[in-house]
Amino acid sequence: MTEPLLEVEDLKVHFPVGDEWQKRDRRMVKAVDGVSLSLQRGEVLALAGESGCGKTTLGRSIVGLDKPTKGTIKFKGKAINKLSTEERKVFRQKMQMVFQDPFDSMNPRKTAFEMIAQPLLLNNIVSKTELLPEVLRLFEIVGLSPSKSYLSRSRYHLSGGERQRLSLARSISVKQEIIVADEPVSALDISIQGQVLSLLRQLQKDFQISYIFISHDLSVVRSLADRVIIMYLGQVVEEGTTEEIFKSPKHPYTLALLAAHPIPDPVLSRARPRIVLTGDVPSPINLPSGCRFHMRCPIAESVCSEKQPAFMKFGKSHSVACHFADQIDSKMDNLT
Repeated sequence: MTEPLLEVEDLKVHFPVGDEWQKRDRRMVKAVDGVSLSLQRGEVLALAGESGCGKTTLGRSIVGLDKPTKGTIKFKGKAINKLSTEERKVFRQKMQMVFQDPFDSMNPRKTAFEMIAQPLLLNNIVSKTELLPEVLRLFEIVGLSPSKSYLSRSRYHLSGGERQRLSLARSISVKQEIIVADEPVSALDISIQGQVLSLLRQLQKDFQISYIFISHDLSVVRSLADRVIIMYLGQVVEEGTTEEIFKSPKHPYTLALLAAHPIPDPVLSRARPRIVLTGDVPSPINLPSGCRFHMRCPIAESVCSEKQPAFMKFGKSHSVACHFADQIDSKMDNLT
């Protein structure tokens, strides 16, 4: 296997809570707590889990919007905290982020044309004479109208789907290699979601883009991702190919997420075993000992509250952090 385009090693992102003057007594929110992952060129890696599991903070820290507390992020084998000023500028160009709500990521004073033109000029990608043809080309790539009236619109005069397409055009304008897409279709209508997902696939095919795709919607994850990482309370609990995660999940949390995912066939939906999680998600400020999922896990035993589980390997790419991953089928059958 070739060297990963991106590597994250034991990344931790902790945020202090409380007033500045209470430094001695301030507690930490462990939003991301020891995550490692890799991303190959042209790959789609999905981060999935409930709200508050740390997937967005992980994505923001990878692109440099949140500062890691500990750990290493490597781009093409080089740690980004050791990059020179010039190298960091190249890294920020090659790593782009598409946000869940494109409205808030757009300057209200700029037109659609200016939003695309600005990164082209700042990064010296085109000259001023080539600027308009390049902006029109990018508009056509993402399915936006290249008309003069459209170019002069602000974010207030664009629909949600149009704003997200404009965000994608802005991302690919700088010839990036990685896009971190944070819930890019969750705020869109179902019909528009399909169009934007098709656009993401086409851009990946045309430009060999690698995606870190953040989503809680497992149907979207299944349709787009090559590999999936399941997160819970700032940690990875299961990782594998999309087929492994959806056809042979080994962690009870993954099983619960899949059980909550709707199936269009009512017969299959009624026949599927239901897994109902009890209790609330623990606070990331005061985390439980042992396995962080044990307070809600239907198969938890005493060892789960005493000892944090190590990753158990199932083949080359499938790994699970659960004491009973190799017994998951029999234990879940005993519940029904």
